[in-house]
Formats: sequence, structure tokens, C-alpha cells
Amino acid sequence: MHFLRFIPVFVFAIFISSQNGKAQTTLNDSISLNGTWKFKTDLYKVGDEEKWYKNNVNNAAWDDIQVPGNWDIKNEYAYFTGDAWYRNTFVISKASQTKQVRLLFESVYNDAEVWINETKIGEHHLGFLAFHFDINNYIKFGETNTIVLKVSNFFKRGAIWNWGGIRRPVWLEITNPIRINYAHINALPNLTNGTASINVKTNIANNTNTAFTGYYTVNVLYKNKLVIKSVKQPIAQLPATKTISLNAQLQLDAANVHLWHFEHPELYTAEVNLYQQDKLIHSFKDRFGIRKLEVDGFKLKLNGKEIRTVGFNLVAEDRIHGNTLPFESIKKMVDMMKESGANMARLSHLALPKALLDYLDEKGIMVFEEVSLWGKDTMANANHPLPKLWLDKLIQQQYNHPSVVGWSVGNEIGSTKNNPFVYNYIKTAIEQAKALDPHRLVTYASNSAPGQPDDAAGICDLIFINSYDNWGKVADKLHKLFPTKAVFFSELGNNLNKENLDEGIIPIEKMLAELRGRDYVMGVSLWTFNDYRSNYWSPKASWLTPPSENRTWGIVNTFLQPKKAFYDVKKNYQPFTIKDLQINANENTVSGSLALVSRDLLSFPAFEMKGYALNVVSKDKLGKSISEKRIDIATQQPGETSPVINFQLSTTLNSHSVSVQIIDALGYNRFDSVLFLQKPTTPKVVAVYTDLDAIRVVFDNDNTANNYFIKYGTNLLSRTTSKVALANFIQLDNLTRDSIYQFELFAQNNVGITSTVVKDIKLQSNELPPIVWGVETTSSSIHFSIESDPMDYKYEIEYGTASGVYQKRLLFENKGVIQLPKLKSKQTYFYRIRRYMQWGFSSDWTSETSVRTK
Repeated sequence: MHFLRFIPVFVFAIFISSQNGKAQTTLNDSISLNGTWKFKTDLYKVGDEEKWYKNNVNNAAWDDIQVPGNWDIKNEYAYFTGDAWYRNTFVISKASQTKQVRLLFESVYNDAEVWINETKIGEHHLGFLAFHFDINNYIKFGETNTIVLKVSNFFKRGAIWNWGGIRRPVWLEITNPIRINYAHINALPNLTNGTASINVKTNIANNTNTAFTGYYTVNVLYKNKLVIKSVKQPIAQLPATKTISLNAQLQLDAANVHLWHFEHPELYTAEVNLYQQDKLIHSFKDRFGIRKLEVDGFKLKLNGKEIRTVGFNLVAEDRIHGNTLPFESIKKMVDMMKESGANMARLSHLALPKALLDYLDEKGIMVFEEVSLWGKDTMANANHPLPKLWLDKLIQQQYNHPSVVGWSVGNEIGSTKNNPFVYNYIKTAIEQAKALDPHRLVTYASNSAPGQPDDAAGICDLIFINSYDNWGKVADKLHKLFPTKAVFFSELGNNLNKENLDEGIIPIEKMLAELRGRDYVMGVSLWTFNDYRSNYWSPKASWLTPPSENRTWGIVNTFLQPKKAFYDVKKNYQPFTIKDLQINANENTVSGSLALVSRDLLSFPAFEMKGYALNVVSKDKLGKSISEKRIDIATQQPGETSPVINFQLSTTLNSHSVSVQIIDALGYNRFDSVLFLQKPTTPKVVAVYTDLDAIRVVFDNDNTANNYFIKYGTNLLSRTTSKVALANFIQLDNLTRDSIYQFELFAQNNVGITSTVVKDIKLQSNELPPIVWGVETTSSSIHFSIESDPMDYKYEIEYGTASGVYQKRLLFENKGVIQLPKLKSKQTYFYRIRRYMQWGFSSDWTSETSVRTK
């Protein structure tokens, strides 16, 4: 333990990443098994006894389910936990008999048993990671083959929903029996002379009964241009049925080195080609980047320059797709995180989908991936085999992503009272990770270190701390106990916020103010970016999951709609502040000036700001750009103030507003100040609902105003509501029964106010309908995010393809989200929703609304 007396320096390299969810291999056939499978739940666990894995099982009464997907998304199985069975068939041509056939699953949650043609071929019990089987000995070439899976989603850790099913792609891969299994690439720059060394470790398998002699080559491309072509790397002899790992060392000259950075994520492609007697028999292709990450005392350095970082924890799911996220959802999540400032994060408890890591590689968020042990956990023991396997597979599969900068071996497991063997587990897990990957940081996320001087945080590369109060005091206590260690707030939080977008507020300014100015705090990761589905109960009232089952930690909701907290966090996550902003407008021109003050290295985020620009945009009433002007901003180091930047833009009669934006190097809008040039559109009241003591006013919230509010009363308009900016309704509570109310709805911007008056609203003995927070569609379904109340019994929806003509009326008890499935693509549907209270009476219907499927 003597090394703790010194402040160590750690050096790390960047690695390759996969594309489109899996690494690319050529000279092979890939047969997708995605699509419709047969599906049956097994509540009473009779499937094994009745041999549901047999080919002749009558599955006519089984349901159809989409793979990849989660069964919890279907209304029928929204709350099912236990065993479920999947069945499908496939055919492989006789021409493939001399090939190697693999069955690959990117993720099945959590426990999977697999049969092919009635023979059990294996099991897998790590639901967040990929697995495969070589299946030549189990299939009939040229005939129909039956594949059966038994899947259980019983395993659960923490407050995260245990989404069940075959949740990522499934495919068959047919290759030469002598093949490249994987290639791991380390690319480390020499910051003195600008060159880079690239080591490619290639694992090759011989699945034949004879020894193999041949060679392989490695090519490196940048933007599709060949920059390195390696010499032949000989394979003297690879014995039958064996594998071998070989290393190729390459050098890249300074002219071709482009460093990966979270704001400049430069990517290369590596091609590994395998030859037998000069014939190409297999090829592996993947991406990588070049960078150097160091922890030097309390300093985190990227490519030799000190940085201070900010980010989020992400629960990679939504209420439309579960955690089977399509790429458009992944892209939206990452783009919103980047826009709000994320550059480094302890991103998730759970191993992330490869497609998400690929996009992080492209857009530049550095992340730590984690073995999902949590709290009081019997697996927090060095003698338990599963965490070792979990860590091994995690590193093996995600080694190649430039976005992955470190490994976490568990979450909040450090209490020796709860886990008496945890210190040795963390110690051996760190040693295991370092042996498998000496080029990345290793830590664990602690909530015990401030009160436990011998906490295993002391043997980590840096301290990850989860903290929900007294953040500055927590930081100071950690520094006193572990004075040589840098600290990263892996979870920074306080209390749950609200589902109402205007009430979704986080005290982010207070939290960061307590931590800025401490040189040993290198950054923070907010819990969380998004709300997520959960049934977690907490004895702490401010942590209780709402009835909607949406755990409201996020700055966006489960439909990825931004709350007020999104904009507050974005402001505090900017690497700069705005100085002396001036905007002036006349009939034809908007002009002004500002200066940027970049945050210094005792604050965060802080880093070199390169490639930023000022963008001035004129927009019409619909928010569409009419004209814009871009002004490049000179590179700024932390703590510097830019020269004054002057701007001027011509406007037209159609210009309704002007946005003054700061755009970063990747094109994300990091600051936006809006000046309206015309009054708001007169607000339109869509619906008015009442009960005995409340009125809810629903209105069109368009792009022409930045605030709405109501004045109301029985005779005089004597009371005024607070302003809302994001929601499309205002509710007037605590009203007097048997009274008649009037109100005036105001829309406001910097030019002026417009309003609409509504008179003679009488309170009725009705129940208010559920609030619809958002509506999202797929090609075959509509999803409604709705308010849920403990008093709700059922939700009813009626819908059809013509206004006022409702062909179907359905009842649901799902909380938080209602799904209408089995709809036609590109069809407009009209709907309205109401709720039934626990005592059996219904609320009013919402007003009719229409939406079109994709």
C-alpha cells in the first residue's frame, strides 16, 4: 500500500469500435433472424416438463412477437416477470456445409437457454452482453431448422426495469472455418513528435482438423484513404481446432495522425485480412481512434491538455421501445446530451448497446462501462465466478470503442457491513481488468467512501462517488481521507423532479457551485439524463417513484421531451459564460455584440475551445430559418476571454424572431438567445375541463411566445398563475365550488402580449381527464405518455380513422404509457382518452386529437 503516498500518473490509449451494432467481417454470409417469432409465457414453469423445445410442439396458439424487442412493451405482458419461450425456423443451403456457422445474439435479457433441432446447445446468463454458439454439429443443411429459446427476466439490479426478451439483433454468420475471431487495437500518439504507434492484436481460430499455415495483413484507412499497408505477418502453424493471438506493430507518421477528442472525434478504419496460399479467406474491419488520456495527480489530461468534464448517467431505454432502442432514438439521446454539454460520464449501470457506443465514438462522449453489481450483493465476492466472467466479456466485447475510457467493477457495493468480502473483490477485479486491458482506468462507483476510511476507493485509479446532498462537504471529506486521489462525481443528484415539463427542475447551479474551485474534483455525471421506467420503492418521500412508473430523475422525460431542467443544465454545462451580450433590432436589421469567457481549470467543464462559431439566425413564425450568418470564433484556452464579437443580420417582414447561437465544433447549439421581432400569435384555447374545484385550460403552445399565463376570477380577474413555457396547459386549483369563473389566457414575448378571454366557466362535478404529456408513433403503433394517479383504476381510449367515428374502444391498466398496437402504417387516427377512478366513475374525455403513424 506504500504507493498511496505518491500521486501516480496513468496513461491510456484509444481503441477500435464496431459499426452498425457489430464488427464488420467480409467473405462471409450473414443471415438475419430478426422479425416475427412465436412467443409464449410460462408462468407455471411447465415448458421444460412439456418439452416446448421439441420440433413438433403445436404453437398455433402462441403469440407473435418482434425480435429484437421487449415483451414488456406489449400490453399483454407489460408486467410479466419469469420464463418465456421463443421459437423460429431457418434454412442454410447445402453449399455452406464446408463453412463455419455461428449463431449470434447481441443481447438476451437475462437468462437464456438455447435449443436447435431439439438439442440444447448452451446457456447464457449475462443479459447485457453478446454471446454466440458454433452450430455446425446441430443443423441440417438444406432443410428447415428449429431454434427455441427459454428466456427469464427475473434477474434485477437496482431501480432499473427488468425489460425481458431477445432485445438486440440475432443473426447467423457463415464464414471460412479458419477465421478471425476479433482484433483489438491500441493506438497511442507520441505528443512530442506527432507520430502514433498502433498495435493490432488479432485472434485467429482454426476450426478444421488440419494445421493451418498462412499470413495476415493489416491496413489502416482514414476517411477511406489508405495510410498504412502492413507487411505480411506470417502464421507459421496454427494447430487443428486451436486459436492463436498475434500482434502486429505499426507506425503512423505525423502527417497522418489526427487525434480523437470529445469535440473532434477523428476515426480510422483497420482492415485485417487473412490469407491461405495467397488466397484471401477472411477479413475483419473496424474503426479506431488515436488519443492519450492521463490522470496526472488531480489533473485529467486528454492529448496532453488538462480538461474538466461533465456528463450524465443514462438509462438506455424509453417507454416506446423499452431498451430495444432503434438508432433514431439512440441518435436523439446522444445528440441531446451533446447539445446540453456532455463530454465524459459514468453513463450507465448497464452495458450499453454497441450501436449506442458506436455513436458515442462518432460524437465524442467518454464513458465508463460497468459490471452491474449493486448495493448489498452476494456477487461482491472474489470467489464468485459470475462477476469475473462478466468483466472478462465486457472488456472483450467493448475493448475497441474510443468512447470507453474506463471500467467500473460495481455500483455502491463498497460497504463492508453489507458486503464483508468486497475489498478483496474490488482489488482482484481491478487486477483482472488491468491484466485484460492495461490502457484504461479502473474504478468502482462508491457511496461508502466518505464514511469508511479503508474503503476500496483508495485502490482505484480515481474515486467515483455517488452523492445526493452536501456535495461540497462530501468532496472535502473524500479529499481528507484520500488526499492523493482525484474525485469524479459518478452520480450527482438531489431529489426526483416532476413529469410536468415546466416543473421538472434540478438545483444544478447550487450543486456545481459547491464543487467548483476544488482542484481535486475533475468532473461530474448527473443522475440522470432521462426518466426511466421503474417500480422502485424508497422510504425517502422525495425519492418515491410516481404512479406513472416513470422515475423522474431526468432532465428529459421517457419520450425524450426536454424539461426546464434541460435548459438549466445546458447553461451550467457550457464551457463558457457570455459577457456583455447586446442585441438591437430595427425594421430591416438585427445587430449586436458579445464576448465569450471560457471557464478556468478550477471550474468545469473546462477545455480548449476550438472550432466554435457564432451563428445568427432569422426565423419565421413556425421556427423555420429564413437567413443566417456564421462568424468563426478563435481558439480559446481555459480561463481566456475572447475579443468582442460583432454581428449583423438583415431581416424580412416574415422574420418573427432572431436566435443568437454559439455552435461547437460538431455543430451542436450550446447557447441560444432569442429576440422576438413581433408579438406572439393570439393564443388559441383548445379545451377547458372542470371539476368541483379546478379548471384545466389546454392551449396551442407555438413558437411565437416564450411564456403563457392566466388571469382569472369570478368577477374581476384578480388572480394570476405563474408562467409556463413548455407545457400546453395551465391548471387553476383550489377554486370555489358553485362559482362561475372568467379567465384571460396571455401569450408573452419580449415585444408584447396577446390574449384570449373565456367567460362563464361553471365548475362541474366531473373528474378531470388524464393529462397527455406526449404522443409518439411507430409504423404500427401509437404510444401515449399520460398522467397517472394513485386513484386511477383503468384508462379507456376510443379511436378510429375518421373524426368523431371511433371504431374501437379499449380498456388498459398500464401506468404511465398506453400503447395502441396493430395499426396501419402512414394512417391518420383520431382518438380521445379518459380514466376510471377507483370507485368506478369515469373522467371527462380529452378533446379529440389526431396523429399519423410512420
